[in-house]
Amino acid sequence: MELGKGGGTFLKKSFPLPSPSPIPPSPKT
Repeated sequence: MELGKGGGTFLKKSFPLPSPSPIPPSPKT
């Protein structure tokens, strides 16, 4: 699904923030 486009899309779903948040990505990735 979105994974085909790129991991960036998946992160956007979890983090709708327009800019890169200071917190690291979830360990689930």
